[in-house]
Amino acid sequence: MSRGWESKDVESQMEEAALRRATSKQIPLTPEELRIKSERESLELSRKRVLNDLEAATQPRRREQLESALRHLEQKLAALTGQSESGAGPQTISLAPPSTGTKKAREHPLRKASLRSDPDLR
Repeated sequence: MSRGWESKDVESQMEEAALRRATSKQIPLTPEELRIKSERESLELSRKRVLNDLEAATQPRRREQLESALRHLEQKLAALTGQSESGAGPQTISLAPPSTGTKKAREHPLRKASLRSDPDLR
């Protein structure tokens, strides 16, 4: 006779509670270790999202952007792993991909012409 999904759910909750109790008996993490752990989890989640988006992307330019973002995230994860292993001091880690320069916003040509022709808007 098979067990129902409710008993399986209760069993998994009991296992999770036991795991939490075992984890809480360990030495508490320092604030720096907590920060590194949090950043690593955030980077790993971002990496998973980019990988999922990359699988679904069909446009070449979008794929390039996602591949660039993936490389950036992997570099940050490697730097974070190196930082936690070496015990180095705090390091600023940016989740934003490297900028490729600034783009000047273009004005709409009709808007510019309408501003010149209306004396109240000057």
